[in-house]
Amino acid sequence: WPTVIEKILDVMNCEKIGDKYYLVKDVSVTCYDETHYLFLIFGYIGLAIYGIGIPLMGFRLLYKYRYRLYDMQDRYDGSTPLAFLFLGYREKRWYYEFLIMGKKAGLILLSVFLRNYPRYQIIGASLLVQISFFLHVFLRPYDTITSYGMICNKLESISLLSLVMTLSTGLFFGTVDAGYQLGFF
Repeated sequence: WPTVIEKILDVMNCEKIGDKYYLVKDVSVTCYDETHYLFLIFGYIGLAIYGIGIPLMGFRLLYKYRYRLYDMQDRYDGSTPLAFLFLGYREKRWYYEFLIMGKKAGLILLSVFLRNYPRYQIIGASLLVQISFFLHVFLRPYDTITSYGMICNKLESISLLSLVMTLSTGLFFGTVDAGYQLGFF
């Protein structure tokens, strides 16, 4: 899902060079001509169906069965075929996979549309990861009874916190490309 969404968004990411707009991913492609408009139409359709429609449909189906998600008696009935979306999370946190998909979508948007602005990309990613960290700490989506679930909650918290620290450090030190004199670093 993330790879397909990123490729679809790459078709929409154009940059002005001189008097014309060119595709950031391939500057030999001129944007906003007949061929590019055709690709844009297919990109918007793909984004609507695959990027937004499929997650919404999955959420809708899980929402419909939310009170009996873990009653798996028939492997082809009800929510059982969608078990990969909610198994591993607490019963009250059946929706957490969609929060993760939202985080992935946000990171993809930042990586595609802020590719030429690394400082803003780091700021946006840091804010997104901080929000994810606070949501994770507040919701504790994995099972809190078993040791496996508690380890998963701790590992996820530690990994999100290390991402926040890494991004903040990158923001603090800057890059040579952005004109920062890094000195010893």
